[in-house]
Amino acid sequence: MEPFQMLLKKYFLSLVFLFAIFILSSQGFDNEKNRVLVITKDKEQQIDSLSVIPGSVILYDQNDKPLFVDFFEIDELKSVIRLSDDAPADSMEVKLSYSTFNFNIFQPINRKDPSTIHGDLSNPQAVFRITREDRQNVWDFRDSDLHRSGSISRGISMGNAQNVIVNSDMNLQLEGKLGSGFNILAAITDRNIPLQPDGNTQQLQDFDKVFIKIYNEKTSITAGDFSIKNNRDALLKFNKNLLGLFVEHSTSFKDSSSLKVSSALSVAKGKYRRQSITPVEGNQGPYRLVGESGESNIVIIAGSEKVYVDGLLQERGEMGDYIIDYNIGEIVFTARQVLTKDRRVVVEFEYSDKHYSRSLAFNEVEFENKKSKSYISFFHEGDVKSQSIQPILSAQQKQFLRGIGDDVNSAWYPSFDSLLYNPDEVRYMMVDTLVQGQNYDSIFVYSINPDNAIYRVSFTYVGKNRGNYVQDISSANGRVFKWVAPLDNVPQGDFSPEILLVPPQKKQMLQVGNETKIGKHTNINSELALSLFDKNTFAKDNKDDVFGTAARFGITDDRAFIKSDTAESWRISTNLNYEFLSRSFEPIDPLRDLEFQRNFGIMSDSLIGNQHFSSLGVNVYKKSNFIKSNIYQLSKAKDFKAWQYALNSNLNLGRWTVLTDGFMLFSDNESEENKFLKNHASLSYDFGKIALGTNWRVENQQIRDSQTDSLKENSFAFSEIEFMIKQGSNFNGNFMLYANFRNDEKVHLNSLEHYSNMQEYGLKISNLSNKNHSISTNILYRERNYSNNFEKSEYVFGSNLDYSASLFDKALRLNTFYEAASGQEPKKEYYFLKVAKGTGDYVWFDYNENGVQELDEFEQAFYSDQGEYVKLWRITNDFISTYNSKYSQSLQVSAPQSWKKKSGFKKFISRFSNQTNYRIEKKLQSNPLSAYNPFVADLPDSLLVTSLQSLRNVFSINQGSPLWSNEFIYNENKSKVFLTNGFENREFNSFSNVFRLNVFKKHSLRNELGISEKAYGSEQFENRNYNIVGNYIEQSFISLLSSNFRFTILYKYSEKQNTLSVEREQLFANLLSAEATLNVVSKAMINFKTSYVKNVISNSSNQSLVFEMLEGLNEGHNFILNLAIQSAIGENMQLSFSYEGRKSLTSRFIHIGNVSVRAYF
Repeated sequence: MEPFQMLLKKYFLSLVFLFAIFILSSQGFDNEKNRVLVITKDKEQQIDSLSVIPGSVILYDQNDKPLFVDFFEIDELKSVIRLSDDAPADSMEVKLSYSTFNFNIFQPINRKDPSTIHGDLSNPQAVFRITREDRQNVWDFRDSDLHRSGSISRGISMGNAQNVIVNSDMNLQLEGKLGSGFNILAAITDRNIPLQPDGNTQQLQDFDKVFIKIYNEKTSITAGDFSIKNNRDALLKFNKNLLGLFVEHSTSFKDSSSLKVSSALSVAKGKYRRQSITPVEGNQGPYRLVGESGESNIVIIAGSEKVYVDGLLQERGEMGDYIIDYNIGEIVFTARQVLTKDRRVVVEFEYSDKHYSRSLAFNEVEFENKKSKSYISFFHEGDVKSQSIQPILSAQQKQFLRGIGDDVNSAWYPSFDSLLYNPDEVRYMMVDTLVQGQNYDSIFVYSINPDNAIYRVSFTYVGKNRGNYVQDISSANGRVFKWVAPLDNVPQGDFSPEILLVPPQKKQMLQVGNETKIGKHTNINSELALSLFDKNTFAKDNKDDVFGTAARFGITDDRAFIKSDTAESWRISTNLNYEFLSRSFEPIDPLRDLEFQRNFGIMSDSLIGNQHFSSLGVNVYKKSNFIKSNIYQLSKAKDFKAWQYALNSNLNLGRWTVLTDGFMLFSDNESEENKFLKNHASLSYDFGKIALGTNWRVENQQIRDSQTDSLKENSFAFSEIEFMIKQGSNFNGNFMLYANFRNDEKVHLNSLEHYSNMQEYGLKISNLSNKNHSISTNILYRERNYSNNFEKSEYVFGSNLDYSASLFDKALRLNTFYEAASGQEPKKEYYFLKVAKGTGDYVWFDYNENGVQELDEFEQAFYSDQGEYVKLWRITNDFISTYNSKYSQSLQVSAPQSWKKKSGFKKFISRFSNQTNYRIEKKLQSNPLSAYNPFVADLPDSLLVTSLQSLRNVFSINQGSPLWSNEFIYNENKSKVFLTNGFENREFNSFSNVFRLNVFKKHSLRNELGISEKAYGSEQFENRNYNIVGNYIEQSFISLLSSNFRFTILYKYSEKQNTLSVEREQLFANLLSAEATLNVVSKAMINFKTSYVKNVISNSSNQSLVFEMLEGLNEGHNFILNLAIQSAIGENMQLSFSYEGRKSLTSRFIHIGNVSVRAYF
């Protein structure tokens, strides 16, 4: 055999061997089990139904002491055991620990069904015959009604400079019929690193959702990720995202009645939270969302949020009302919803609660016939107290939680522990100190001394002037805190070395309900509910108030009111409702709507007691026209009573439209009396193309002391009127031009007096388009003036624009996006987390050789095997007010499409084209005019908070020509980040010229010339600052030897110099590479590349700079090998193999290999 063939055979066999090991290791036949058996001498006992792996059986007595194996006779493959005749007893109870194969070696295995043997056994080719009946019973996956798409892959990466890394990826969708009337719907997506979608679009894509749903007309079974919601207006309200099993089954009877059963058993993916946000005038955010116990840096379940402003549901998206970052729990409002300090902002969401595993169960049975519907529901949601996650509770912490009872707000627990010194962690020592004659003990001080840095401490943000520690500026890889002495017994810090332990909780509710029809027009509904809420399942005392009761009763009558021969009848609907909630009744999700407490004068949650709520309403309606009148009565606790009289209407009178929505409230308790008038009215006239209208809003709330009749400070009043011109019924698109005027009154000298006035002017355009243009925009200007002399006038500007156009026969194509608003920017900090080598993005060098990881010792990895750390960002509680703007522009200029087919001058001009992409985002502390102007880029650092700027321009000549082409490419990237330790700046600029020439039909030359500048600046780590200028020339020869084989030779010479330091470090680099690619269409692709790099660099004391200039290689001679193979296995599988090797004269040979298999469906 030829040497090359021998080498190829060895390589192939090695690859098959590695792949086989990978497949076997991924299957995992080692299945460890435990059981207890009574073993006798006279009878063999079966260990397992599967064959036991020889040598894996270990025997123990009842005290878990190992037993003498010679007393037992074990046949592992048959999986049986008995006592030997030499055993000291006739029977013995033992504990067995063993492992099994995934099969029984003595169980017959048939490749084909023996029942299909129809032929002569003496003729092997005629033994199995597939009959027509057999073919009908065989399910052909390809010919079925099951539609599938996606892929699944497994890969393994290894090398002599990293550990073995296993990767997996699955993306599978199934939909179709299974047979026997059943259908399937499945979406299985699984990756090593789950991703959360960006919350800047109206529609979200699920990146890591796994579910299988099998269903027919009566039954539905869902396993995996799903959501359940109680749509019924009931005492049991919930909307949950779950992971588990959900079953629904319905049965119909001959008398037209039906029975429906629903059951869910799952793990809750998130915890419900309703959070109120106090907006700042004109401040669009970001606003931080926190957990129920004040947890920061929470992860929001994607798509679970509902955002309300003044009780109205908002729309997600950059051209909507808000965008949300699910991963860090921050929400930003767009220019379509510019906030004022008068707005009421509420966000409902679910977040990933890491304190405990949480179980959830729901069961409901519903029976319905022609006249009635009855149902019984049970809901359970509870923390599994034996499965704490973050933190894992110690025995002392569990005992502490048992002792606090239901006072969960007092569960503050010291969060420090003494451990052996670990240089990879931020550690502290404990000292005593004397300040102004007062001694303070047990003070934590950051230390890197192995002799005393033995304390691991967790600090919690407790609020300004509530803690004795503040965050310190440090180069440590992690946050460092320092102690500050109290001043006049007032703490001067905002962090404390303690954590708020969250006790496990449990919620349950049982609900019984009925809806009955009486005659043709009347319905009666009733509900009873029993709730249980245990705030601390660790505690056993003070559990008298965990149970609560609730009841509902309602009657509705709906019938024709005014009959007409030419139109649908006017109808009248009357309703009477009563609801009772006991003082300890606890709903699963909030029972009342967002505005309930405000609209009924409930100023705080301190009113505890039984609640009675009744209403009487009349609704006269016809199609979309209606007039509603309601009377509500609410009593809570012993002394609170409220009466509300409400009127709502919507009348379309020809071209006129009239809307009213208002109420008058009277409420009182022992200490105060409340009168609240609220009204919103709207009037508009439709001219066809346009419509004119006006809105009027007024609120007046006067709260008086019951004893003195004095007006309380929380009384207020405002009136607001708005004039608008908007699209009419015959206009294609949406627009509105408006002017809004508002007057506010506050309490002064026991009366409501003028406080401020506001003027707002705006334009809103949505999806206005024609053949060549499309535009959406929101523009707003607001001015608020105060009647007093100590509050300054406030000016707010907000806008966004999304415009696209295609002009002059597609010669000019552009897309423009612009947004301007004010907001706030949090200080950010980063740290590096160690991961498996080869999976990270950063490498650590102990430059000062102190054994401690410091932030200025981490470098960006240039090769995969170098990366052992990932960079993680942490958002702090420090914010700075900013003026923000975003602007992006893409512009493509070329000759009209028709000119390409012309001759002469038009043909010549068609050879030229230009593509420009520009983007800038900036946030300034002051000077809003400069902030909102996207073309003002060069700003002083004292104004900039953060900025991100990128520009790419490509001017092409003869683009797409098979003979020659030339391109001039300019790139510019700048960024500035606001960190806790100061600003960090990065900049990269480059200009290059790329010329391509086909020398012959199968050979071409490519020449590239370029210059570049790369800069980095840090306020904290000035020793890492640099400004590297460089230039290079690259020449390559490309030969297409056949239709599927390409060979490339490349040479590159480059120079770099750091102009920022006194040493002015220089690098001279020569690169020579050869690359060959073999591509067999639909079968295989092989790419081999070998490179030689010679680096000559001047001496430098800045090791970080040297690593950056050498781009991860070493000084002197470097050799790099790359091999990539992709091969099709059958029709639906692909095998990929890659190898990378590096060698320099001063380092060992680095080998990295990767093998993966991908199956396509």
